[in-house]
Amino acid sequence: MTETREQRYARLLATRELYRRDFALYAREQLWIETKVAGQIETLDIAKKPLQTMVWRKCQDQLADLGYIDGNIIKGRQQGSSTESQGLMFWKASLNRNYNTLLIAQDDPTTKAIFSKAQFFFEHLEPAYKPLIRKSNRSELHFAAAEHKRQVKDHGLGSRMDFANAEHMLAGTGTTKQGLHLSECAKWRTEEIDILLASVYPILYRGPGSIRLKESTAHIGGQWFRECCEAARDGETDEFLVFCPAYLEPDNRIRLNPKRNPDDKYLARMVGLDPEEQHIVKVAKRGQPKYDIPPFEIPPEYIKFRRTMIAQPGWDEDLFMQEYPTEFESAWISRDSRVFNHQKLFEQKDRNVRNPLRLCRIVAGGKMVDDPNMRMGPENDYLAFWEEPMLGEDYDIGADVASGIEDGDYSTAIVWKRRTREQVAEYHMHIDPSDFGTQLFWLGGYFFNAQVTVEWTGGYGITTDTQLKRLNYPNIGFWKHRDQIVPIPTKKTGWQTTRESKAYLVSYFRHFLNHDQVTIRSICLLNEMFRFIQLPFGDGYEYRSETGNDDLVIGGGIGLVTGDDENQHRLDEVAPIVEAKPIGDISVVDNYDPRNPPRRNNFAREIRGNYDG
Repeated sequence: MTETREQRYARLLATRELYRRDFALYAREQLWIETKVAGQIETLDIAKKPLQTMVWRKCQDQLADLGYIDGNIIKGRQQGSSTESQGLMFWKASLNRNYNTLLIAQDDPTTKAIFSKAQFFFEHLEPAYKPLIRKSNRSELHFAAAEHKRQVKDHGLGSRMDFANAEHMLAGTGTTKQGLHLSECAKWRTEEIDILLASVYPILYRGPGSIRLKESTAHIGGQWFRECCEAARDGETDEFLVFCPAYLEPDNRIRLNPKRNPDDKYLARMVGLDPEEQHIVKVAKRGQPKYDIPPFEIPPEYIKFRRTMIAQPGWDEDLFMQEYPTEFESAWISRDSRVFNHQKLFEQKDRNVRNPLRLCRIVAGGKMVDDPNMRMGPENDYLAFWEEPMLGEDYDIGADVASGIEDGDYSTAIVWKRRTREQVAEYHMHIDPSDFGTQLFWLGGYFFNAQVTVEWTGGYGITTDTQLKRLNYPNIGFWKHRDQIVPIPTKKTGWQTTRESKAYLVSYFRHFLNHDQVTIRSICLLNEMFRFIQLPFGDGYEYRSETGNDDLVIGGGIGLVTGDDENQHRLDEVAPIVEAKPIGDISVVDNYDPRNPPRRNNFAREIRGNYDG
């Protein structure tokens, strides 16, 4: 039966309304894209791309709950984030009247590339759904009649899609937009962000049907975008966060060919994996609930893809991790700026990091009281123990002091077992510097008069160090001159951070990690080490956290270096001297000689009694 004009018109109206309500359907039937195969095009089927599926699912949830879309997307290579984000803008602008969108990318080439996507969408729409267009150039798509004339019955939608780059500091000023797409915003110049956001954010109508999407690859210096992502992840804003690990992307596969490549026979059985590949398999298998990523079995084809990419000239494991991230944290740090070897950190995470034996507080009189309500975390106060003190062992404590102001940095201390460089405790509190000195007094005594070294360059540490002296703590670390044949103690106590001493601290911490001569138990310390970076400064480097705090790293480094000072002239630095064994509440030492007892005094026993009592 032939369709009448009225029936066809009704069908088109119904289909158009269906398209307005369902982006996935509209994209699958109307939005054409260029594929990786030269000369081949196909429609945008978001079901084929895990990241695109995750984004649309989040968008649907927000539309149901809030009526608008507001989200952040961390992308790896070729995951389709820019295409889908611009597709959402085109979806709204091409089907609705007076819907105006703005794209801002970090530079002209990216802006042109994304404009080309929108232009390609328009050119390949079915004629029945193609809106009238007045302008189509590198900076604008204007869906309106060609000219304003009295005889024109259809003036078009009146919608606009504008395209600009972040170098245009006042982009969008004086206009109202319903759609805002910020692309590669982690790469925007930091000094321009505040001015740009003051210009751009106010132009967006925050109501039903509006869309704001920020999408970018992770990049050093993109602290503003990272803060947006972390706030969304932690539920501090109404925005959503989508992070899709590279192993979910189906294009990141290379087919095995056991006949031509004997290594593929072993790879098919997933044997002979290196430590980082083993880590990827473990991460995928347990899933990443914080990012709504379910458990996943890594196929051998992904491992072959990884090895093939790394084998290319100019590529290595660090670059692959940066461009094809497995975890949110590992996506952010540029390989050129990393202080610590991330593969070694992953090995520590898989092999050594564990939940603490106990979480407790130091109360009046120096007693340790377990606290069942205490939780470890970068925003929490805690004192964590992984091992109780053992008689016959020496311990070192490095401390970094903060102001004690609420919402400020944390005062931290790391306790190391000197013989094995194993982390046994971690202190992380908002506390007054003087009170921190008292807490270190009791903590050091608990570990048999551990050597305590406080960083005091910032000023607050002087208060903590002075409090230790006022309490007559017997084993305070001394500042040493390191430009002579051996480190020479001065009359100063504590640790003085200078450009040279910080480089020395970082170098030795990195050395111990690279040679597997340190055992890290704390996930909080490990996460700070992942974010610890070096930036060129003069003829050297500035060392700091890329985002967040680095107090645990500094405290831990001080404890390791000052403990190592006591190992001068020893070649067997990590060789066992005696085997210490805890037995109930008493610690004993094998081959104990009463004529030559361990170097301890009554002070330590008195303090120990306070805890045991």
